[in-house]
Amino acid sequence: MLRTPDPDGAAIVAHHPGNGKGLSATTVEALTALSRALRILCLTSIAGAAGADPADLTLTPGNLVAGQYLAWYAQDWWQWAFSMPTDQSPIRDDNGRLCGVNQGGPVWYLAGGFGSARIRRACVVPAGRFIFFPIINTVVTTMPGQTRTCEEVRAEATQNNDRYVHLMVEVDGVRIPDLKRTRIAPETCFDLAGRAPSAVEPRPFYPSATDGFWVMLAPLSPGDHRIEFRAFYTNPDTPGGDAVQNISYDIRIQGAP
Repeated sequence: MLRTPDPDGAAIVAHHPGNGKGLSATTVEALTALSRALRILCLTSIAGAAGADPADLTLTPGNLVAGQYLAWYAQDWWQWAFSMPTDQSPIRDDNGRLCGVNQGGPVWYLAGGFGSARIRRACVVPAGRFIFFPIINTVVTTMPGQTRTCEEVRAEATQNNDRYVHLMVEVDGVRIPDLKRTRIAPETCFDLAGRAPSAVEPRPFYPSATDGFWVMLAPLSPGDHRIEFRAFYTNPDTPGGDAVQNISYDIRIQGAP
């Protein structure tokens, strides 16, 4: 859901008192990073097994993927979404033919739809990729030439997701529980057109802010999978109003992990 302004778990490290001396900050930081790395390794191993429980494949916002927190991926997802001309946009795609546009790196992005959308897509994803997608989300941006603060756009971005009514994600027919924990509201702002060639979007669209519910899946096993996500919020007193997302993907994981 794109809106322009008018006028238009982290890992926990347990510490045994031992000799009464606490762990140094450096040691705690190192152990925390190791704990996160081991969790990612474990999730990737689990994902390689066919029939793994999708709940076991879901990373919470406090985790790192390729050295970045999920909040970074939420902002990068929006920059990806605006990195191509409109006629090549995976968000406007009605069948999945554009799912590979501008994809790269260890994380593969799936698209929702602008505003309210009901879409079924088919997509081939290379093996070994994490999969990241919004159940429902909002971006609030500042058009070139306008002046707004980061605090203003962040506050506006939260409004609709504070009023969500329904969230649902299924992977291969199995529902992922406790989706409230997937909410991501980055504390920083970003340039929405940060990855877009100047021929596609003028620069900058800063400050922009996003808020939403996002799922990061560890790499799925090779073969065919089905991912479905649905959401609804109602906030009639704001420019965003009501929004419904009902998106499904028939995914083929192809190649060797």
